[in-house]
Amino acid sequence: SLRPLMDPLAYEMALAFYDHLGQDPHTRAILWSEPGRVERLYKSFEAWYRELFSGDYDDAYAKRRWRVGEVHARFGVPLSLLLPAIGQVYSLALEHLYATLRPGDLPGALEALGKVLTLDITLMALSYEGAQADGETPSAGRSLPDGRHPSGVGSRTG
Repeated sequence: SLRPLMDPLAYEMALAFYDHLGQDPHTRAILWSEPGRVERLYKSFEAWYRELFSGDYDDAYAKRRWRVGEVHARFGVPLSLLLPAIGQVYSLALEHLYATLRPGDLPGALEALGKVLTLDITLMALSYEGAQADGETPSAGRSLPDGRHPSGVGSRTG
């Protein structure tokens, strides 16, 4: 199990994730629009990250991951920012695995990391797109204030 190796990185991962998301002005406005929101999100992210390595990938796990995509869609966090932010998680996790594991232990760990992140990204992206298609998001079918579509597709007009 990767859990003992990866759990200690949860806070650092949360910082990197929200730093990446905060580089976008629209997303930064969402993150800091309410006092204490970012702090709550750090805790939520840490729980999400730790659960990645729980080894329990059942229906309940899938439902929680599905909900993550729906929530990001509801708040209008562009999928084009969310996915690269998860890429940050992957890059930092890879660095950690290469720095801490013996060469013989790397192939299995890298495969496990790739599988779990692929599962999470797939569930979140599908639920995100589904929420938008169903019109369950405040911005479904509309552009963000800066002219982009919430999926990150589109350009500024005017």
